[in-house]
Amino acid sequence: MVLVLGGVVAVIYLLFFLLKKGAKKRFADNEFIEIIGSKGLSGGKALHLVKVGESIFLIGSADNSINLVSQITEKESLDSLKLDMSQKTKGAGKSFQNTLSDIFRKRTDANSLIDSARFLKKQRERLHKLK
Repeated sequence: MVLVLGGVVAVIYLLFFLLKKGAKKRFADNEFIEIIGSKGLSGGKALHLVKVGESIFLIGSADNSINLVSQITEKESLDSLKLDMSQKTKGAGKSFQNTLSDIFRKRTDANSLIDSARFLKKQRERLHKLK
Protein backbone atom coordinates (compact mmCIF):
# COMPACT_ATOMS: atom_id res chain seq x y z
CA MET A 1 0.00 0.00 0.00
CA VAL A 2 2.90 2.35 0.78
CA LEU A 3 4.47 1.63 -2.61
CA VAL A 4 1.21 2.38 -4.40
CA LEU A 5 0.86 5.64 -2.47
CA GLY A 6 4.44 6.53 -3.39
CA GLY A 7 3.68 5.74 -7.02
CA VAL A 8 0.60 7.95 -7.00
CA VAL A 9 2.59 10.86 -5.48
CA ALA A 10 5.31 10.33 -8.11
CA VAL A 11 2.73 10.39 -10.93
CA ILE A 12 1.18 13.59 -9.53
CA TYR A 13 4.62 15.19 -9.28
CA LEU A 14 5.43 14.12 -12.85
CA LEU A 15 2.13 15.53 -14.17
CA PHE A 16 2.71 18.78 -12.30
CA PHE A 17 6.23 19.04 -13.73
CA LEU A 18 5.05 18.36 -17.29
CA LEU A 19 2.16 20.80 -17.07
CA LYS A 20 4.45 23.48 -15.68
CA LYS A 21 6.98 22.86 -18.43
CA GLY A 22 4.36 22.71 -21.18
CA ALA A 23 2.47 25.84 -20.20
CA LYS A 24 3.61 28.71 -22.36
CA LYS A 25 3.37 32.28 -21.19
CA ARG A 26 1.23 34.46 -23.39
CA PHE A 27 2.96 37.63 -22.30
CA ALA A 28 6.42 38.36 -21.02
CA ASP A 29 6.64 39.11 -17.32
CA ASN A 30 6.88 42.79 -16.52
CA GLU A 31 8.08 43.87 -13.12
CA PHE A 32 6.36 47.27 -13.40
CA ILE A 33 2.82 45.99 -14.00
CA GLU A 34 1.28 43.53 -11.55
CA ILE A 35 -2.26 42.28 -11.00
CA ILE A 36 -2.83 42.37 -7.25
CA GLY A 37 -6.25 40.78 -7.22
CA SER A 38 -9.40 40.12 -9.21
CA LYS A 39 -13.03 39.62 -8.28
CA GLY A 40 -15.46 38.13 -10.76
CA LEU A 41 -18.91 39.68 -10.96
CA SER A 42 -22.03 38.42 -12.70
CA GLY A 43 -22.35 38.37 -16.47
CA GLY A 44 -18.68 38.15 -17.47
CA LYS A 45 -17.77 41.32 -15.57
CA ALA A 46 -14.88 41.65 -13.15
CA LEU A 47 -12.97 44.12 -10.99
CA HIS A 48 -9.16 44.09 -10.97
CA LEU A 49 -6.62 45.81 -8.74
CA VAL A 50 -3.58 46.62 -10.88
CA LYS A 51 -0.28 48.00 -9.62
CA VAL A 52 1.64 50.09 -12.16
CA GLY A 53 4.89 51.33 -10.72
CA GLU A 54 3.90 52.74 -7.34
CA SER A 55 0.29 53.55 -8.33
CA ILE A 56 -2.66 51.21 -7.78
CA PHE A 57 -5.75 51.32 -10.00
CA LEU A 58 -9.18 49.72 -9.72
CA ILE A 59 -10.20 48.59 -13.20
CA GLY A 60 -13.55 47.19 -14.32
CA SER A 61 -13.72 44.77 -17.23
CA ALA A 62 -16.65 43.42 -19.18
CA ASP A 63 -16.91 41.25 -22.28
CA ASN A 64 -16.23 44.11 -24.68
CA SER A 65 -14.67 46.88 -22.58
CA ILE A 66 -12.18 47.83 -19.91
CA ASN A 67 -12.77 50.94 -17.79
CA LEU A 68 -10.81 52.75 -15.09
CA VAL A 69 -13.01 52.86 -12.01
CA SER A 70 -10.63 54.79 -9.76
CA GLN A 71 -7.06 55.28 -8.67
CA ILE A 72 -6.41 54.39 -5.05
CA THR A 73 -4.71 57.37 -3.44
CA GLU A 74 -5.58 57.01 0.25
CA LYS A 75 -2.34 56.37 2.17
CA GLU A 76 -3.89 53.88 4.60
CA SER A 77 -5.44 51.80 1.81
CA LEU A 78 -2.18 51.78 -0.15
CA ASP A 79 -0.21 50.64 2.90
CA SER A 80 -2.76 47.92 3.65
CA LEU A 81 -2.65 46.61 0.07
CA LYS A 82 1.15 46.62 -0.01
CA LEU A 83 1.28 44.72 3.28
CA ASP A 84 -1.17 42.11 1.96
CA MET A 85 0.87 41.78 -1.25
CA SER A 86 4.10 41.20 0.66
CA GLN A 87 2.49 38.54 2.84
CA LYS A 88 0.99 36.72 -0.15
CA THR A 89 4.19 36.74 -2.17
CA LYS A 90 6.13 35.30 0.74
CA GLY A 91 4.59 31.83 0.28
CA ALA A 92 3.78 32.04 -3.40
CA GLY A 93 7.22 31.08 -4.70
CA LYS A 94 7.23 27.55 -3.28
CA SER A 95 7.49 24.70 -5.71
CA PHE A 96 5.57 21.46 -5.40
CA GLN A 97 8.73 19.69 -4.26
CA ASN A 98 9.39 22.27 -1.52
CA THR A 99 5.80 22.03 -0.33
CA LEU A 100 6.02 18.24 -0.08
CA SER A 101 9.31 18.39 1.77
CA ASP A 102 7.85 20.92 4.23
CA ILE A 103 4.92 18.63 4.93
CA PHE A 104 6.99 15.51 5.54
CA ARG A 105 9.96 17.12 7.27
CA LYS A 106 10.11 16.38 10.97
CA ARG A 107 10.87 19.37 13.17
CA THR A 108 12.26 18.96 16.63
CA ASP A 109 10.83 20.87 19.56
CA ALA A 110 14.13 22.68 20.13
CA ASN A 111 14.11 24.06 16.58
CA SER A 112 10.52 25.25 16.88
CA LEU A 113 11.31 27.00 20.16
CA ILE A 114 14.30 28.75 18.61
CA ASP A 115 12.20 29.80 15.61
CA SER A 116 9.49 31.12 17.93
CA ALA A 117 12.01 33.12 19.93
CA ARG A 118 13.47 34.62 16.76
CA PHE A 119 9.99 35.51 15.53
CA LEU A 120 9.09 37.24 18.79
CA LYS A 121 12.38 39.16 18.79
CA LYS A 122 11.76 40.39 15.24
CA GLN A 123 8.23 41.47 16.16
CA ARG A 124 9.51 43.43 19.17
CA GLU A 125 12.09 45.16 16.98
CA ARG A 126 9.37 46.12 14.48
CA LEU A 127 7.22 47.54 17.28
CA HIS A 128 10.12 49.61 18.61
CA LYS A 129 10.77 50.99 15.12
CA LEU A 130 7.14 52.10 14.85
CA LYS A 131 7.34 54.16 18.05
